[in-house]
Amino acid sequence: IDHLGWREATRVEQPGDDVAIYAIDVLPAEDLVSEMEGPATFSLSIFLDGAGTMAIEGAKPLRIQPGMAIFFACDRVTRGVNRIDAGRRLSFLDIRLEKPLLEKLGGISLARLGGAVITEHSVPDQDVFMIGFTAPPELLAIVTAILHCRRGDDPARRAYLSVRVKFVTALAVSHAWTAISTALAMPWLHDLASLAGWP
Repeated sequence: IDHLGWREATRVEQPGDDVAIYAIDVLPAEDLVSEMEGPATFSLSIFLDGAGTMAIEGAKPLRIQPGMAIFFACDRVTRGVNRIDAGRRLSFLDIRLEKPLLEKLGGISLARLGGAVITEHSVPDQDVFMIGFTAPPELLAIVTAILHCRRGDDPARRAYLSVRVKFVTALAVSHAWTAISTALAMPWLHDLASLAGWP
């Protein structure tokens, strides 16, 4: 954030020891390319606006679009490159979840969500996963409310954010699983239709 010059455009909140929320709303004046390196993490990013790509080292870039959600998880230090297009507002919420919270949410693991569908933007043999999918309207509505809420830091707000983060994560996992299951089933359904002589 600091090396991009986005500190003033970023709001950081920590409603609990096991979660951090980064709310970013900025208009990039020029195309940005940043090489990233970070430790083991699990994150959910939801984009209300913006354009660019995110790429894990060794995997195909994932195109960022408005209304998109991205799960990212790795169990080791991981490198990658992010590209942000100029001239379009970048508005998104980035939620970083620690292991204790993931365990409370049922031991969420991106390795469960995948198969061949996620290998294009992931490196499964290194336990590095990135899954992008269209965020449902319910998820976007909650993210918009969090981004636009300017209430000061107090126990009530921290409690509100803590509940919202858990709900957003569970909703996103459910939606991602549905989208991936549908994608996995489509080739089988096409083959079945061909065998049955369906149009």
